[in-house]
Amino acid sequence: MPYIDKVNIGGVEYDIQDSNLKSAFGVINWTNGLQSVRKPYVINSAGKWEGASAMHLPIYVKGGDILSVTSGETTTYSLLKSDNANDNVPADFCNGITSRNVLNANRTVTFTVPSDCNVVVFAARPNNGDTNQIPESILLNGVEQTYNLRKKIDEIENNETGNTAGIQANKAEIQANKAEIQANKAILHDIVSVDNSQNLFDRSNPDNLDGYSISGSTGQIIHTASSADFTLSYYVPVIGCDFLSYVSSADLRYSAYAFYDEDYNYITDSASGITRSIAYVDGMVVPDNAYYFRFSFRTSAQNVTLVNGQAHPTTHIEYQGINYKAKTSTGCVLEVSQDGSKPFTTINAAYAFAYRIQSKQNPVTILIYPGIYNEVLECTSANGSPYVWGAYVSFIGVNQKDVIWRNDSGLYINSPLHTSNPCLIKNITFIATHDDDSTFETKYADYTADNQQNYGAYGLHLDDPSNRTDLTGEEYETIVEDCTIISKQHAAIGAGLRAGQTLIIRNCRLLMEIPSALKNAVDSTKGALLFHRILGTDDTFIQNLIVDTCNIETNMDKAIFTYGSGGGFKADFIRNLIWSETGGAENDVIRGPVGMITTKSYGNNVAALNKTTI
Repeated sequence: MPYIDKVNIGGVEYDIQDSNLKSAFGVINWTNGLQSVRKPYVINSAGKWEGASAMHLPIYVKGGDILSVTSGETTTYSLLKSDNANDNVPADFCNGITSRNVLNANRTVTFTVPSDCNVVVFAARPNNGDTNQIPESILLNGVEQTYNLRKKIDEIENNETGNTAGIQANKAEIQANKAEIQANKAILHDIVSVDNSQNLFDRSNPDNLDGYSISGSTGQIIHTASSADFTLSYYVPVIGCDFLSYVSSADLRYSAYAFYDEDYNYITDSASGITRSIAYVDGMVVPDNAYYFRFSFRTSAQNVTLVNGQAHPTTHIEYQGINYKAKTSTGCVLEVSQDGSKPFTTINAAYAFAYRIQSKQNPVTILIYPGIYNEVLECTSANGSPYVWGAYVSFIGVNQKDVIWRNDSGLYINSPLHTSNPCLIKNITFIATHDDDSTFETKYADYTADNQQNYGAYGLHLDDPSNRTDLTGEEYETIVEDCTIISKQHAAIGAGLRAGQTLIIRNCRLLMEIPSALKNAVDSTKGALLFHRILGTDDTFIQNLIVDTCNIETNMDKAIFTYGSGGGFKADFIRNLIWSETGGAENDVIRGPVGMITTKSYGNNVAALNKTTI
């Protein structure tokens, strides 16, 4: 592993492997650009360290490693037992070696690392912005080392003159993304906790480093003969933890641990070493500003468990990822505002965050401030979504008139919101429209049962593809309240009931408003409200639809379209106003069976919906 893994550019730290590294540089500044390189010392021809304007690049190795180096300009490398850089101090050469090696320009040398060699030091001598003496390539056991600075810098310089505007734009984007990440971390640190029944550490993570340990006083990485039997963990996230305890299946004597902040900086006085022959460490206090934790353990230990708690578990816990929960028993609220005054600027970003920490016991509410949010949020497993049914995340706007959630593609797969979760949706105006009538008419004409992506978008899609297979029957509610839902090409709401679900639509306006240019193309019978029971199975699961005090309007033929009657499907219509441009409030503005409508239905202006006279 190379010593360098980050560079500091203009006060911002970047991973060497980061694809944005190239765009991060403005004018090359060696003083700021190589802050992570070791002290300004080189090994002179007499075999001693000397202070210089040059710097040196150490590659930490083990005896038996195969190292292959290709030079650009003439460079030097030294095989050392340790990196003991200090002015006028003899270099700690390996046995039998008394001086540095010179590698002439454009040459390659390959050799086996001596058994007592722990570090190979290369010269790095900047000269007026040039990259003099930095090797072109370093291969360790056939793997090119990730900090190949010469190539990185050549790429940067080649792009600098012709892409200044793009580089500056990318720099601004990096800064904005960094700020959003930091804000999200701060929120997460304040509102979540981690249950002590889960293992926080992934033993199989490829970033665990065999042959390395960590300093018990500085938090720095150690790679010496004494660390040969140890493995150093990756940066383990410890957000939401108050205490840490870990246990290993092998002795932990001489291992160590340390905490780091959100920028991976070592937290002063947080490191400690293990001096006793024990296999566990209990009750480490997590500093308030800690985000990450690293620790070392015997490489032979296959079972390592790290938990949030003051005592280690008595049996090993398999790692299954980290699940966060809200710190309060009543859940938490995440705020979204487009002006940047709240932690999130998009609903999608807030939902991605909420999805990680929500649970039935700790639901999350996304509070949306005024703005026009042109977004598509797929909360189901459809259309390549990373989410699955069952997230306890609600959406509430602060003002129905001014919180507008829309999408302008008009396509079936792009309803602004697609969910069937246990949640509340309140005080929001949903609009599904399309940019151009003629273009959309062509797409709509291509619709087949196997090509739904070109079907019209609902203003609000309340369905889930798993409702045909995941029939647990667990009872829950989805509530849509005080909303305006508009579609310019399909039903305002399209709803497919799920096993155990009660869907309540209360005090809403549903409007199917088809532009005149599309009236001959769009199916006039789909209705402003389209709903159906579970499809593809005969079942008796509870599936309740309650439509209460709503206006359901269309400028087409049918106002309500229903299919899939039977089984456990029941519907209550209470005090609703239904209207169609062609049928008014007559019974024929409803298409499909009405047998699921119960005796609780009353007060509607369409007689077919009333089963009780008040």
